[in-house]
Amino acid sequence: MSLEKIYTVWTVINKNTKEIDAVIATRILEYPRSKAFAIEFVGGSNMRNWIDEALDVFEKTAIFNKCSTLEGYGRRAWTKYLNKREFKEKYRTFEKRI
Repeated sequence: MSLEKIYTVWTVINKNTKEIDAVIATRILEYPRSKAFAIEFVGGSNMRNWIDEALDVFEKTAIFNKCSTLEGYGRRAWTKYLNKREFKEKYRTFEKRI
């Protein structure tokens, strides 16, 4: 947990090289009628090698914490991994560099 106990930080270790492939920050959001397990920050490489295992762990953690949904924020390219796991795109964000 972070110092304020808001985020949980997960590391993905490559089983062959023992190097860190990714770091992921998650938290549980409480809405008026439900709770969600939010995958908020992901940085790393070799996603195709670890994404399914990570999502399995996150789903089990969400169920344990009585969350009714998993939600995440990411780039459009992630859809090729997430669509096969029954994730649906709900909205998009926009950015303007100034």
